[in-house]
This record gives sequence, C-alpha cells and structure tokens, in this order.
Amino acid sequence: MKKLFAAFVFASALFPVFAAWDGTESEWTKGTGTETDPYLIENESQLAWFRRSVTEGETYEGKFVKLVADLDMGADKGLKFFPIGFHNRYILDNQSYDESKPFLGTFDGGFKTISNALVVLENDDPDEIGGVGLFAMAEEKTTIKNVIFGVGSTVDGSNSIDVGGIVGLNYGGKVLDCANHAKVIGASYETGGIAGYCSGTIEGCVNRGTLEAHSSSGGIAGVTEGAVIRNCRSVGAISAEGAYMVGGIVGWANLNSAVTACYSVAPMTGMAGSSRMPGISPVVSELERSTVENCYYVEALTGCAPLKAQEGVAALTEEELKSQATVDALGSAWTLGTDGLPALVWEMTPTTGISDVSASADVDVVVRAVVGGIEVNAESQAQLDVYDFSGRKVFSTTVGQGKTFVGISLSGTYVVRATSGTGVSVLKLAL
Repeated sequence: MKKLFAAFVFASALFPVFAAWDGTESEWTKGTGTETDPYLIENESQLAWFRRSVTEGETYEGKFVKLVADLDMGADKGLKFFPIGFHNRYILDNQSYDESKPFLGTFDGGFKTISNALVVLENDDPDEIGGVGLFAMAEEKTTIKNVIFGVGSTVDGSNSIDVGGIVGLNYGGKVLDCANHAKVIGASYETGGIAGYCSGTIEGCVNRGTLEAHSSSGGIAGVTEGAVIRNCRSVGAISAEGAYMVGGIVGWANLNSAVTACYSVAPMTGMAGSSRMPGISPVVSELERSTVENCYYVEALTGCAPLKAQEGVAALTEEELKSQATVDALGSAWTLGTDGLPALVWEMTPTTGISDVSASADVDVVVRAVVGGIEVNAESQAQLDVYDFSGRKVFSTTVGQGKTFVGISLSGTYVVRATSGTGVSVLKLAL
C-alpha cells in the first residue's frame, strides 16, 4: 500500500531568537492589543513584564495578547516565575472581600512552548488562599488558549489550595486547546493538571504532567461547579496517597457540571474509597448533580475502576482505545496520535513552518496551499476535511484523481485532514 503524504506551505513571520530568561522584565514593542494586531510577547522578559503588569492591576479587559516564540524561564538557574495575576477573595467578620488581580483579556499561546519554569506564589503568606499556576485565576471575560506549558517545569503549590498547570482557579473563563507538561504539586485539596477549580470551560486540553495531590483533585480539574469539561485527555501519573475524590479527569464534579468526550490512561495511586467517601476513579470520582457522557478509560493503565458504575463512562482495552472506532466516537476534535492513542487534532500539527515538498512516485496525494484555496494532486479519490483549532469541521469535500483546485474562502491557519484509502495525514495549513 502506498503511503499517504501531504505537503504544504506555512509562511510564518520570523521572530528573533532569545536566550533563556535572565530574570529581567521589559515591555513589549509590537501590537496594539486588538484581535488582528495583538500585543506580541517575543521573549522571556516580556512575559515577565506582562505578569507584573497584571499583578499590579492591569486587567487587559477586551485586549489580545499573543506569544510568538518558545520561552525558557530559567528554573535551572534558580529563577522563579510567579503566577500571572493573583487571587485573593476572602471573608472576614462575615464581610466578603475581593482583592484579586485577574487577567480579563485573551491570551493566545500560539502553540509555542513555555518551558523550564518554576512557578510559586510571589508572597509565601500563610493566609494566602490559593491560585497557583501559569495564571493565578480566570474570570468570565478571560480566554486562555493554545498554550503549551511546562516542559521541564514545576508548579509548586505545596503550601496552597487551588493549584493547576494552566490556571489555579477558573471562575467562568475559557481554557481552550492547552497542554500542561509541568509537575503540579498541590497541598490539601483542589489540584488539577489544567485547573485546580473550574466553574467555566476547559476544552481541547491535555495533561501530560505528573500530579502530586490530595483530596478533590483530578488530571484535568480538581473540583468543578457548573463547568464544561470537553474533549480532554489525561496521561500523566496522579499520586494522591491517603486522599479521596481523586479522578483521572475530574475529582469532584458538582452543580450541573458536564464532562464529555474525555479519556484517561493516567496511572493513579490513592485511597480505594468506600460507600461513605469515593476514592480514586479513572474519570470522575464524585459525580454530584452532574453528568458524564462518552468518556473512556483503560483499567490496565489507570490501575483503578469506578467504585460504582457511572453512566457515560466505559472501560476499554488498550487495543480498543487505540482504534479508529474510538476516535470516531470521541468526535471530530480527535485523531489517532503517533503513539496510537487518540490525540486532539491540534496536537498533531507541527509547531514550525514547513516548506513546499514535491510529489514522488510512491505518494497517493499531495496537498498544498495556493491563492484562494488548496491544490490537491491525488492518484485516487481522496477525502479532504478542514478544521479550525477547536476541532470544528469548517469544510469538507471529496476530490477525484489528478490535480484539483479546491476554492476555500477562509483566512488563517487551519488543520487539514487528508484521507486516501486507509492512509491518514494531519497537518497545519496557512490559507
């Protein structure tokens, strides 16, 4: 069988390459903060300056910020990176106070990698009530997307609650298409690979980092209240010795939360649980006034099963999980990864530009960007599907043998899935 091959042109802007962070802060020099002209973070010092500005009270409400370079945050030099913003809501003498400093704009990580970071609270205050992560907190006006965080990193909330790789507490915001690779350390409760607490949306996210947590913790979110957790997967090991309500996806799902189209293969250790208190569970440990739908786990990999049957949670063998049938059941946001496990479509796209590649005799179909659309050169009939980065299919067509121009009125970067026979190729294409 001939292999399926796809070629494309991805013309990205060239940005300067910087050394690892030296602990300094410097203001960005490009962008006006609009959606079409976002503020650009080009180096580590500019990320540090952005963090400082939010923590000092600049919310960036309605503004757009984009990361355009891979960053090394210097943990190997002993440098610490404090969360972006901070959370400080509390009750004193029956009076509620909110002294938090949230980011209220849109942060686009550009699928660049923020690595080698040691994230800790700036002030080691015993009265601090949490919010440890790349971002301390998110609110309804917050969108955090396309972030790849934490290769060689640690988020250390060992003295705090509400600890997450991407955000400590998500009060109604959106966390979309993000990956956490950092080791996440929580203290007493509410620790998650993506968010410690969530009453908003987490969609298209993956946790690859290890979790050292206690009760009410999960591979994606520790505790959810009225949240939407959709198209997420949990891979990194979860250690929660002596803890209860620990889930591969969510520890405690509460108040009409919905967990949909997720799976976990995260190895888990913790309390087995009892009729009085649920322990470790591969998807959701405590399901209270909430729903789970179309979610999967492999007991041979997680090392545990639900304490009692949960509607919408299905056990699969490793072979079944790695099948195209499971990918199809999960939905259009998914494809088969290089390790055979279902992966999110955005995970399968390259993070750097690739120049045009010419066809050869053993190629079934070549795809490339041209003015006004896509050119397809196929030896036999091929299926062409185009997705945005949320996994939503925005265009689909079938092309026949030979060279075909497919006109598409889209602008930006998309994911193209080309299928010929049993061959599948997923790539990123700039239109």
